[in-house]
Amino acid sequence: MIPKWLAYPQQAKGASARSRPQHIPLYRKHPNDNTSSTLPNVSEYIMQKHSAVAVALTAALLAGQPVAADPAGGVSVSYIFGEGFAVGVKVFSNDEEEEVVGYLGLDYVFNSAAVRPNAGIAYLFEDAFIGGDVGWDIGAGVANFGLSGGWADTTDPTEATSTTATDGGTGGDGDGGGDGDIEIIPCLDCEV
Repeated sequence: MIPKWLAYPQQAKGASARSRPQHIPLYRKHPNDNTSSTLPNVSEYIMQKHSAVAVALTAALLAGQPVAADPAGGVSVSYIFGEGFAVGVKVFSNDEEEEVVGYLGLDYVFNSAAVRPNAGIAYLFEDAFIGGDVGWDIGAGVANFGLSGGWADTTDPTEATSTTATDGGTGGDGDGGGDGDIEIIPCLDCEV
């Protein structure tokens, strides 16, 4: 049994019915079910109360990412708090391994059979990632939090890039002329 002050924090002692904010239960009933859900609806409560803070934090994290980086793509499996599992695609702000990056994504949520655009941060591994995001479930009409992981097209920053050696092009012999060929002739009569 959950205490009333914890389940309904808006209804503080001494608050009149007129001054109380709208009721947001921490436990939500599924629309097709007459029983109460066993999962707390904490993410919906937080998003309704602090959505401006979540949007500002996500925007600040994404704005701090380097502009000249190569973007990367990925495929994810996500767990959305209060909604269940989803699959989706992500676009990362950088493709280097062992980096924290921002991302934008689009998930398909199985429980609501709808798409969920999202933004978040992730840590990139070798061809994989794990991250957290804030999104909007269009089918359910709610903002929510999610954890994602999956494949990402990353590059290893420690690998040396290969360059091909060239013949150096055309050079000169010091007086501005010549064909650029340098010939080394050993001197057999020279004193060193």
